[in-house]
Amino acid sequence: MTCDDCEDDGENEERPEVPGGVLRGIGDIGEGNTASKEELENLCDIDESDHPDLELVEQAERVLSLVRATMYPVAHGEAYRLQEMLEERQSEDSEDE
Repeated sequence: MTCDDCEDDGENEERPEVPGGVLRGIGDIGEGNTASKEELENLCDIDESDHPDLELVEQAERVLSLVRATMYPVAHGEAYRLQEMLEERQSEDSEDE
């Protein structure tokens, strides 16, 4: 048996389309499924007065600094993490209400 015989057919399946504005993980960057610079900047438009959670503000600043340094692969990965953090915060806020 060779490695070719063991190949996982699941790897060749196409990924589903992702709606616009949805960030994808760093593994998807090679496929072009990433947000634009403007989308990243809009996501990171977090003001400390709007979001008292210092961790969110720091993550947004980290993403913006990476975008401005044109380190897009790293920036997209960090932006994906920021998006998850924001979603968690929103779900926690809705549970508190």
